[in-house]
Amino acid sequence: KPVIGTNVGGMLDTIVHGKTGFRAQPGNSDEIAEYIMLLEDDRLRKKVGRNAKRRAEKFDWIKIGKKYLKLVEALEKEI
Repeated sequence: KPVIGTNVGGMLDTIVHGKTGFRAQPGNSDEIAEYIMLLEDDRLRKKVGRNAKRRAEKFDWIKIGKKYLKLVEALEKEI
């Protein structure tokens, strides 16, 4: 799903503004409302939602763990 967050903390790393969701300035309810209104557009909402789903897959801990395991195994072979 497309998301709306603010320009703080983890949102800076997870939301690609305009592509996977929107980031507003903290406390700016007018800006948040603008992004909510933008997502009333079915085409935009579905496009941003698809992008968000693909991006979220990069944060899957199972996949991340497997990558780390491969890295550790490769390093062990070099030692």
